[in-house]
Amino acid sequence: MNVRQLTTQRSRRDRTGFTLLEVVIGVMLMASLVVGSLTALSRYRSSLAMAARKRQAMVVADDLLNVWVQSSNGLPGASVGEVGGESLFRWQTRVLSQRLICGVQTEVVRLEIYHPQSSNVAPYPLATVDYVRGAASLQRGF
Repeated sequence: MNVRQLTTQRSRRDRTGFTLLEVVIGVMLMASLVVGSLTALSRYRSSLAMAARKRQAMVVADDLLNVWVQSSNGLPGASVGEVGGESLFRWQTRVLSQRLICGVQTEVVRLEIYHPQSSNVAPYPLATVDYVRGAASLQRGF
């Protein structure tokens, strides 16, 4: 064997592994992929939980409106309360406008279903429903 062949064989043998720099870069790339995946999973789970709460709030709003329509007091004007049996939700109604429609005094009222949070964060409505109260409801005064 000549010297040139020995040098070529030795340099090929030395190049079979990865350098420390290549390993560190590979680990950093893998870590960034894992962090990105975990962040996406966390956002997905948070969105899924929020969608479930909004769906539940819509069911609560529908149930409240059904109870109010069937009650002798009718639909409420400006009022506030907790949902019976559901301590997770509070409701609030407020009058948006008063109008005379075809000679009948009416009010447009907004029902909002809230999820109570800590006191330092303003509550946000999970479900909102607008309805119109006629003169008969206005006279009973809920």
